[in-house]
Amino acid sequence: MRSLVINIYINFKNVISYFFKICGGLFSAVIAILTFFPWNDIGGVTICDRVLFFIAIIIVSLIIAVLIITFKNTNVIWEQGGGKISIIYGDILKLGFPKQNVEKRIIVIPVNTHFDTIVDECISEVDKPLVSIKSIHGQWLKKICIDIKSEKLNAIIHDDLKSQNVQSDMDGDRSRGNTREYPIGTIAVVSGKNNVEFFLLALTKFDDNNNAQGSNDYFFEALRKLIGVYNRRGQGYPLYIPIMGTRLSRSGLSHADALNKIISILQLERDQIHGSINIVIYDEDRDKVSIWQ
Repeated sequence: MRSLVINIYINFKNVISYFFKICGGLFSAVIAILTFFPWNDIGGVTICDRVLFFIAIIIVSLIIAVLIITFKNTNVIWEQGGGKISIIYGDILKLGFPKQNVEKRIIVIPVNTHFDTIVDECISEVDKPLVSIKSIHGQWLKKICIDIKSEKLNAIIHDDLKSQNVQSDMDGDRSRGNTREYPIGTIAVVSGKNNVEFFLLALTKFDDNNNAQGSNDYFFEALRKLIGVYNRRGQGYPLYIPIMGTRLSRSGLSHADALNKIISILQLERDQIHGSINIVIYDEDRDKVSIWQ
């Protein structure tokens, strides 16, 4: 009940907007019907009955508006030709690891510029832990490495980057993890199971203590390059982007700020969008940000 109340609260303007649309539609339908079947032709209908009928329409409209906002999981914010931008509620990892074969989809996983494949869960056992299990990167690695060993995954990533002729810098100060560092916005493509491809997007840099560091400039550059790669290699298949730039990325963005930035960048680059791009808000973050922004 609490989450429902919070959801209605953060979507109050949208609830009212839907309410007026639904209410207007129902009243228009009633007026059209009464044109052919006036109240006077309906026996036993009093003034009180008529008032209660119109009050019922208002209540029903409000209930329908609340139900739409509460249970509808997709909001299309832009569509033109074959291009579309939507905001959806979901789980980026469930979308990336479906239990059965699905229509081909592309899942974006934000990673660091070294494309590290080591997840450190027991941080007390290592100096300068690498990928956090709490990050999308870390959770993705745990799932993908069930079927692909870390060393093999590492080779797949760097073979793909090599085939793209992406320039890298050597980071000789690292005692663990990958020593090659790639530019912000670099994308490595990894094939998953059941018709899924992953776009690993270099979004953050690690500092000397292996803490991820992000910035608005990194965010803009990474998203701009992502759209370019999707335009060239996406073949129109649906692309799913998680909310990025919050929490462990240290970009200092709230969920709402991150969503608005992603939307703004996609809108700026919409001429390059020739497929369906879906911004995924984690189901459990409904009380932090709304698809009805």
